[in-house]
Amino acid sequence: MKLVKKLFYLIAVLLVLLCAGVMLCAFQPELTAKLAHLLYGQNGIADNIDNAMDKLDGVKDLFGENQNQGLVVEIPELGIHVGTQDGIDWNKLPENGYEMADSQTLVLPDNVVGKSDTLQISQEAKEVEADEEKLLEDALDKGNLGEELTFAPEFYPYYAMLTEDMKRLYCQIYANATEVVDSFAPAINVHVSQLKTVFEAVYNDHPELFYVDTGYSCKYTQSGQVVEISLKYNKTAERLQEETRRFQAAAESILEETRKFADDLEKERYVHTALAELVEYKTTAECNQSAYSALVNHQSVCAGYARAFQYLMQKLEIPTYYCTGYSDGDHAWNIIALEDRYANVDVTWDDTEPITFDYYNCSDEAFRSTHLRTGLSVYLPACLEEKGTTSDTELVTPSPQEPLEYEPESAPPKEEEEDGSMSYEDQLVSAGLTADQVVTTLDAYYKQCLEKTKALGLGSHTYEIIIPVSLYPAIEAGYLDETYKKAYADTALESIGAQNFAIQMQVARWNGTYFYKLYHCISVWN
Repeated sequence: MKLVKKLFYLIAVLLVLLCAGVMLCAFQPELTAKLAHLLYGQNGIADNIDNAMDKLDGVKDLFGENQNQGLVVEIPELGIHVGTQDGIDWNKLPENGYEMADSQTLVLPDNVVGKSDTLQISQEAKEVEADEEKLLEDALDKGNLGEELTFAPEFYPYYAMLTEDMKRLYCQIYANATEVVDSFAPAINVHVSQLKTVFEAVYNDHPELFYVDTGYSCKYTQSGQVVEISLKYNKTAERLQEETRRFQAAAESILEETRKFADDLEKERYVHTALAELVEYKTTAECNQSAYSALVNHQSVCAGYARAFQYLMQKLEIPTYYCTGYSDGDHAWNIIALEDRYANVDVTWDDTEPITFDYYNCSDEAFRSTHLRTGLSVYLPACLEEKGTTSDTELVTPSPQEPLEYEPESAPPKEEEEDGSMSYEDQLVSAGLTADQVVTTLDAYYKQCLEKTKALGLGSHTYEIIIPVSLYPAIEAGYLDETYKKAYADTALESIGAQNFAIQMQVARWNGTYFYKLYHCISVWN
């Protein structure tokens, strides 16, 4: 009887904490990693219910801290699983980590607007019935397990982020990708919510896999266990040997000149300039998410610039990472290990006429108003100021105390300049927007969120909504007081047939105008 009573109180406490914490973690996902570590420690499983109850004494202290980690809460003995970044070894993340603001307004110079065209990793997941599961088990093998592979954390930081079992899956995915295997059974027991983390890690670490596409598909059982992984390849995989020779030759033409420099900084500067001179930014370029598009075709978008820069610097044995994030849209740039610090490099935005170094070896603070990290890249090392320098970059964030200047279910907000001369219609024109591109009421905002969430379904996804600046305080308030749940999240979950929902939202000013673009990162899972 005492055990039952004890279990009842434990569940009651957990429900209260989770209700208060899930929304808080949506805006401060860093808190949940510490909660997870506190609850189940390095080995991943609490010894027993008594141990879990003892550890609950420290849970409340977590909800006032501000350290950036990921969104994950798991209490196996009670069957509780809440998370989007499963498979991360939180003990292996850099102590000097990137600090992401709760909300952040991005103000972009005119000459870089529209130069953000990175595709996020996409997962197509299908649940299978028991009979198909059995057929897959009998028909599929695991392909190349990659058991002999090793990846140095200095050069492959995303690999280093993973737990030991997820590293085994990382090696298997990499090994099968090198052999252009289409489908295989996972070498370990992996939940569908964990797979995307591992695939993203492989993709981000290896620009030489230029023929691997940004998406994959998988099949999983009712319990969520993945039984099949299917990789996707771009058109270069059809004649891979020939295309690999072209790729390596194009890279070597730059590397040959670069090796003439003795100093790493001189090598970096040469590669930066060579790419900016070689590549034309073109959104319709073929295979534009790959280093191939930049080095061979000489046309690409930010993803191609960044992966080409990463590949060349890796060949020069200078640790350089592929960093994904958000600017005017989904964006990619690099983080490079200098002699005494890490720094941000955005070759895409420096590709101007003439070539500039405005986004070269910059700190996170210098990038604060233009670049926002997302995905696994938030766990890369922080980029600090060079010793002896200070930053004059000011972070501008929207204030929830701003008065609401809109009327729900009626006319659009009448935001005006200080002299009162600009109407809402003029604001749209100055922003290059049309009325149907902007959501002007809270009800319309929730309706769009519902439609987009239902359409995207299970998994981790992103979408964007443009609003007038004055609508933002009401939207933020809806997340803080959890109105959003009844407004759209609960209905979306019921429609999808899922149990859990989490959201992280970032705010960017639209081209310096009267509008915000809201960048929603959502996760839906059972």
